[in-house]
Amino acid sequence: MSGKSSSQGGFFQRSAEQIAAAKAKLEEQTRLAWERGEDLADAAAKGLRTYAEAQTSAAQLQAAQQARALRAAGDAVVQAVRPKAKDVGLRGPQPAEPPRPAVAAPQGRYLADLTHPEANPFMTTYARDEHGNIDRSRSYIDPYPASGLGQQPMSTDELKGKIVDLLAGKPVDPGPHVTFVNDEPANPSPNQPLTTPTARMVAGGIVDSGVDLVNVNSTTGGKHDPKSRHYTDQAVDMNRINSARVTPQSDDAAHLQAVMARQSNIRDNFGPRSQTKVLSSGAPPVQWPSVRGGHQAHVHVSGQR
Repeated sequence: MSGKSSSQGGFFQRSAEQIAAAKAKLEEQTRLAWERGEDLADAAAKGLRTYAEAQTSAAQLQAAQQARALRAAGDAVVQAVRPKAKDVGLRGPQPAEPPRPAVAAPQGRYLADLTHPEANPFMTTYARDEHGNIDRSRSYIDPYPASGLGQQPMSTDELKGKIVDLLAGKPVDPGPHVTFVNDEPANPSPNQPLTTPTARMVAGGIVDSGVDLVNVNSTTGGKHDPKSRHYTDQAVDMNRINSARVTPQSDDAAHLQAVMARQSNIRDNFGPRSQTKVLSSGAPPVQWPSVRGGHQAHVHVSGQR
């Protein structure tokens, strides 16, 4: 344990030194450009690119280390539960579709693998216990979950464009926005902590989907089935997507569900058009039509953990 802790400490120290050096280089380039009367935007863009590459390198190394450990642990869990999952599938509902290979989310503008967000802590915020201490088992979904993600390296021209936009007063795009508005205004806010794997799953799915706005109208409160995972901080209801209410005609809702289906921690995935459940980690989804009537106006997702 001490060897692992020492290794992690060395990694973070190296990352900090790398990023600090990039910042210093940015400041030096800008100062020299000012003295020489050169284009400040050019100098700043080059410096920012160096800074971004330093952040990217550190983030990629950390993500690779975490991913290897998580995949190994996940493979062990899948092998342990696969026989049980098969037996349950034979006794209960039949598989909705044959098992599919894992599909990696398109990287797009972000470095993170959004189908395995448990390895990325930057989309959520840890809760605190009654004594004010950080509780790593429970987390809040960030209102702008993509704002803390590392982005793919940009070209100098792209960085110059961003600098020009900032100087012109144009707002920075923070990515998808998550709101927390209860259907019943007199009731408590749905912005409540969830289990950390579930919070990261929901945040990762929202970012991965590319939608602009999602409203979470229920987390741990409200009235649900007695066995609902809402009561164990493992479920979320979403009733608005891109400012429109969820209905059976909602293409955005169907798209969000399709993206949530490839989350590694997904269990329940209920909505107007599709109702599936993953009975155990690594098992294929099965149809769960008995809940269809209660999910025509929102998307309900829950986590295995």
